[in-house]
Amino acid sequence: MPRGRVVLVLLHLALAAAWLGEDDHARIAASLLATPLLVDLWTKLRHRPDVRLRLGPRCTVARAPFLEPVVVEAGRSPVHALRLREPQTHVRDAGGLHVPFLAAGSTHELRNAARSIRRGVVRERTFQGETVWPLGMLRWRIELVLDARLLTEPARAPLPPSVLAALAAADAEAKAGRRDGQDEFHALREYRDGEDARLVHARRSAARGEPVRRVLRGSPAPRCAVVVDLRRPPGMPPSFGRRRLEQELSRAAALADAVEARGLTLIGHVIGEAGTERCESAAGAPPTAFLEALAVARSASYRLLAERELEGLDEVDACFWLAAGGHEDPLRQRDPQLHFLESEAS
Repeated sequence: MPRGRVVLVLLHLALAAAWLGEDDHARIAASLLATPLLVDLWTKLRHRPDVRLRLGPRCTVARAPFLEPVVVEAGRSPVHALRLREPQTHVRDAGGLHVPFLAAGSTHELRNAARSIRRGVVRERTFQGETVWPLGMLRWRIELVLDARLLTEPARAPLPPSVLAALAAADAEAKAGRRDGQDEFHALREYRDGEDARLVHARRSAARGEPVRRVLRGSPAPRCAVVVDLRRPPGMPPSFGRRRLEQELSRAAALADAVEARGLTLIGHVIGEAGTERCESAAGAPPTAFLEALAVARSASYRLLAERELEGLDEVDACFWLAAGGHEDPLRQRDPQLHFLESEAS
């Protein structure tokens, strides 16, 4: 602390004057300067900050702010003037968490304003805390490691009109094949911005205090495939095309949201170095597995695809291919039914 450093410098000067000049006034000044330092140190050692945090799993989008409930629990000694922050998600303007006072054995729930900058999955979260109570001469720092999972999905990027038109065409073609043209009620879930407001369930929304929409299900449900190719061109190093990779993963995540909003069945294929990960979600259900695969995706070295690695792509209503790693697959010329999304970085 600045005031502690100033008092410590003055204490050294007073001690030097008392030792060299043998002046009683200097000894009294040294005693007065040493008293607050010793009192602050003794109080901090006697009342060490004993605090625990409770935090649940969290799923967020990269660079999107969110409010997170954090339960602070005091141990055997009370907590005074404690400030907490998580370096990974700290928002500078928000200031972190502040606990003015918490009695021993009590708990208090706070709201932490946070933001995760980079996509990925974190199994443990680390909070750093500090307190200057009671006199502010010394600073006591603590570090708390929590077993809490943080999943950060890729940021969403706008989709070109051609992609939205292809989704609408697949949805319209599937609905035209139904006998009555009507959807059946399937479930309820939270309403998201941009969805059809006519699907909002008025009574359930009023009871919960937040908009809730109906999820409809018909037969047959249109199926949409999204292929994310992480392979780099032959001979390229791992550092190749990092900006393009992030852009394409953002567009793939936005495409998955669009498929979910239209009530289509999503079949995701992530082509990596060891193989292809297949993630399928039901019609209108959140594509959790596919978004998690995108969160941890890394570019892969070039390899040839196995014979039946992407089996079933010719049976879906719409298929979108994103060359996230930079390798342009020969399927672009062989199969005109595939929608190859042109990279914005190229």
